[in-house]
Amino acid sequence: MPEVFRLLYGCGFRVNEVLTLRVRDVDLNQGIITVRQGKFRKDRLVPPALSLVHRLRKYANHFESRSPEAIFFPGPSGGPFALRTVYTLFRELLLQCGIGHAGRGKGPRIHDYRHNSGTRIIPSTDRQSGLLWEDHAIADATMAA
Repeated sequence: MPEVFRLLYGCGFRVNEVLTLRVRDVDLNQGIITVRQGKFRKDRLVPPALSLVHRLRKYANHFESRSPEAIFFPGPSGGPFALRTVYTLFRELLLQCGIGHAGRGKGPRIHDYRHNSGTRIIPSTDRQSGLLWEDHAIADATMAA
């Protein structure tokens, strides 16, 4: 599960996007992750930092040969982890770090990783570019909010 959190933090993925990645979507030779059918049913390519690619290689090497259709981060049943599992673990990690949680929807939230990733990955004063990178289909509406 640590690599799931690293992808969320380092690449700005949505939780469900990481949980539904398949082996075929994670090209560790090219260093590209393909998100299929993301928000608004769009596909996109995400290049993780080289250090994260190395970690993902180590993770992938712990498995025997897997089908391209297999879930990259399989849960106990072999299918994807439930969203609730990730959210619960995130809350437990906050508690262990002494970070309070203000309640449902008040944060800190795991989705905040996504919105903060643009400032770490693409340092820019151009908010529009960051929103487009984060795959906001309607950047103008997001900026107005």
